[in-house]
Amino acid sequence: MSHQGPADFPGNFLGRPEAPVDEPVLEEQPMIVDSHQHFWRASRGEYHWMDSSKVPLLCRHYLPDDLRPQRRRAGVDCTILVQAAQTVAETEFLLDLAESTDLLPVSSVGLRVSV
Repeated sequence: MSHQGPADFPGNFLGRPEAPVDEPVLEEQPMIVDSHQHFWRASRGEYHWMDSSKVPLLCRHYLPDDLRPQRRRAGVDCTILVQAAQTVAETEFLLDLAESTDLLPVSSVGLRVSV
């Protein structure tokens, strides 16, 4: 059996037909999204996983200003905020962050797990 590479399929490498030549090409750059970002304020005390004897680096506040320089260097346009604690107070904390900064134009994500 011979290998079938991109040249063996009509259209592009995904097997989709090529766009017509006269179709306009988008000039905009694609948006870059950080799909999983946690922020926390350690003094809130809701983070059961925060143990200074095991991971002291995490036992401080991590807020939007901490991410801003790395985000700019990487060209990230927005970030999806994910809860670091499964509480209503955590959700409210994240929503407040999203409303008070230009850094978080996407929304928070909270999952409820039933056991």
